[in-house]
Amino acid sequence: MRAKARFRVLFLVMIALANVPTQAATITVDASQIGPAMSSDQLGTNLFAIVPDSGDTAFLPLMSSAGIGLIRWPGGSTSDYYHWKTNTYGPCVAGHLSNSATAFDTWMQKIAQPLHAHVAITVNYGTNPDCSGRADPNEAAAWVNYANNIKQYGIKYWTVGNEQYFPLAGLLSGYDPDPVDPIAYGNAVATQFYPLMKAQDPTIKVGIDMAIGTNSTFTATNDDWDKTVLAHATYDFVEMHYYPDPQGCCDDSMLLTYWSDQISKSFALARSFLIANGHADTPIFLGEFDRSGGGHVGHETVSIVNALFNGIVAAEATKAGVKMATTWIGIDNCFPDTYSNDTAYGWQHFGSYGLFAAGGTGFQLSCPDQGVSKGTPFPKARAYQVLSRYVLAGENVISATSTNSAIRAYAATNRGGYALLLVNIDGTNTQSPSIEIDNGTASKFNATTLIYGKAEYDKSKNGIWAGPVSSSLGTVGASFSVSLPPWSLTLVTLSVSSPLSVSLIGNPGGAVTSSPSGINCGSTCSANFSPGAQVTLTASPATSWGFFGWNGGGCGDLASTCMVTINGSTSVTATFAPLDGLAAKTSGPPPPPVDTGPGTAQPPPLISPIPQ
Repeated sequence: MRAKARFRVLFLVMIALANVPTQAATITVDASQIGPAMSSDQLGTNLFAIVPDSGDTAFLPLMSSAGIGLIRWPGGSTSDYYHWKTNTYGPCVAGHLSNSATAFDTWMQKIAQPLHAHVAITVNYGTNPDCSGRADPNEAAAWVNYANNIKQYGIKYWTVGNEQYFPLAGLLSGYDPDPVDPIAYGNAVATQFYPLMKAQDPTIKVGIDMAIGTNSTFTATNDDWDKTVLAHATYDFVEMHYYPDPQGCCDDSMLLTYWSDQISKSFALARSFLIANGHADTPIFLGEFDRSGGGHVGHETVSIVNALFNGIVAAEATKAGVKMATTWIGIDNCFPDTYSNDTAYGWQHFGSYGLFAAGGTGFQLSCPDQGVSKGTPFPKARAYQVLSRYVLAGENVISATSTNSAIRAYAATNRGGYALLLVNIDGTNTQSPSIEIDNGTASKFNATTLIYGKAEYDKSKNGIWAGPVSSSLGTVGASFSVSLPPWSLTLVTLSVSSPLSVSLIGNPGGAVTSSPSGINCGSTCSANFSPGAQVTLTASPATSWGFFGWNGGGCGDLASTCMVTINGSTSVTATFAPLDGLAAKTSGPPPPPVDTGPGTAQPPPLISPIPQ
């Protein structure tokens, strides 16, 4: 009897709890709280000189689609063996690398310059050409001279060495020029690299390696490298890397919570170190980041979870005012997934750090041999395609808060309106938060969404690497709601529309249409477009009528098309006149009309009336 009673009470409690309404999540954006400015340098990638496709121009449109504005080169640990002038690696590097797949000039002229991307170079600190000691600082200085004085490439960022807080990676056994030594590194930069490189081009920025954020270095108590180096070196920026997952897998939940939270703490700790050394305003460069920086490269690297993590890190970098950020890596091979304990979500049997799949066949790491075509955008690239609409040069981060721990919220100004970057880190449930825009510039917005999530990624199970999905929310007010699918990155763009009005002189002697669509005048002579939109107007005269030019909106010639850039309310007049009869005897455009409103303006007579 007691058991039945207890069961009945428990059953009633469960019913009561099931009927308790859950509190609706709210995302609050305060447009008056202006944060750091954004730049194209915050959306970058590394390119690895030893990967042949890093110099393949077929990847240019792909890089452009991901919004890549900064490229770090020649890539990772091999930078400390690379000799730029001969395009070779020293004999002490494991794997017996000889020539880089892409020479410096070739890469600059085929990739960096056509992409209009800024470049960050890592100069060799690790080894000299015969592997008898550390690199010669004069080699780095000669590179600056060649790049910026002789070739006029204008490369701004130059970091001395790669991850010098670790022993040199990839060395042949029996060689080590000297142990990890922060004092030696700091002094070498201050007395040799920095002055020699700046003597060649005083406008460059010279950076040094910071250990904070790499593997287990996340607190001040276990970070002796940074305190020492910052006190001894001379530098214009610091470069940190972020690879938080010590095993490279497999805890997706921790990656999207604890390790995603840790990046902002690492930025704050790095800033505190700089302040303590009198460098409060020194820029931070996030030179490499991903869930793991080495060891096992399994399917977790090409999963939706890693895409969300990369999106979070990039957004946190903009929020913290980190000036430059380059993910690891732009183009990569596909590594067979051999780790039996990898429980991370995903459908693949391989891994890759790349935004895009490298080509090539007939070798163990070939992507095409594993059914993935050259240039395939992996989920991380899809996240960058969304980010490219959020991280816009000249715009500013603004305040955004979320009452739901499953939603990470970021916001920025966006071409006269606003953009929200919302990450649903719940892999099971759709979140439907309400959005509140406080202190905005308008009360109504044209709202669109761009979503990349688990649903798109899951198509890769069948070999379809789907991209983000866009949709329109129509006109919304300062309060509205949005649906965020499970494990998704959603960009909500709020644009403030401006009217474009067209008036016809000589109506109905022709029509004017627009691309994008909206205007078809005679009938529809006004439409709203987003600020900054480029609208092409096309004038089409009727039979026996001619087009005699534009007036207003920056249009002023007789061409039948005109491109108008929307910067507030804009009015354009198109003039048509008959080609037969007396009008045919006139030359040039008719006299200016009296404009009486959209679609209604009429011209004065083309010539004086002939007495009857």
